[in-house]
Amino acid sequence: MEKKTVADAAARYGVNVGDATCAAELVAGGQVDAIAMSGKQGSGKDSHALALLEARGRSGPLHGSFAAALKEEVNALLTLWAAVDGRTEPFVDQAACRFNIPKDAGRWYAGRFGRAPLSRLARWDAHRREELPAEEQPLLREILQYHGTDCRRRQDPNYWIQRAVRPAIAAMLDGRSVLFTDVRFPNEADAALALGMTLFRLDVSPAVQRDRLLARDGAPPAPASLTHPSETSLDDYPHFHLRVDNDGSFGEVQQQLQAFLTARPEPALAG
Repeated sequence: MEKKTVADAAARYGVNVGDATCAAELVAGGQVDAIAMSGKQGSGKDSHALALLEARGRSGPLHGSFAAALKEEVNALLTLWAAVDGRTEPFVDQAACRFNIPKDAGRWYAGRFGRAPLSRLARWDAHRREELPAEEQPLLREILQYHGTDCRRRQDPNYWIQRAVRPAIAAMLDGRSVLFTDVRFPNEADAALALGMTLFRLDVSPAVQRDRLLARDGAPPAPASLTHPSETSLDDYPHFHLRVDNDGSFGEVQQQLQAFLTARPEPALAG
């Protein structure tokens, strides 16, 4: 990874350089924690990040997300599909006009939305995918993966980073710690590092992953979802501060994370 200064990161992600510098200094000085977690589905990212900050006495952290804006946009597309009564061409035209969705992508969404009755789609909320019936979850995951990667990241690789970094910096300036538990691509990992965050990777074996997802979702994961770029792009990323095998007990893994974060030297800030 090329070395980036905080100023470089601010320019790249569209944030105020003074705010980005102050936020990074708060992290470096230990006033707040800033943690980013990478890992496949079922690797325990959310559970471990939240437990780690709780153990360090960091109350009220911002749970930032590169995917929050993604889910909001998918919900908006679902709302539009219902508004046009599930008609493909009106949906394609309005998605292009209102959301800058290419028409070929609009037809892809229409094809997927058309697999379920409008009455069923009306219950969908991308923020609460895990609460859907198990048989409906794979389709919504497919739509989320397509919108996040094949549509928006193709338009701008930093699209989701720009949407996520601004509220994270604002929270740090307010004295709140920040955690991201959905780092899925090299440029997202690079952004976390450039802003002084501690970047962890939780690895999980396929067998343990399958068992966890089956217990969580009530169904095995769709094979295509496991090989999507959002699942595999960081498999060989070389710049994690720490990689941990998370097949073991929760307590053992948590102990490794806490020990590293406590011992990690203050990150050097380049001006």
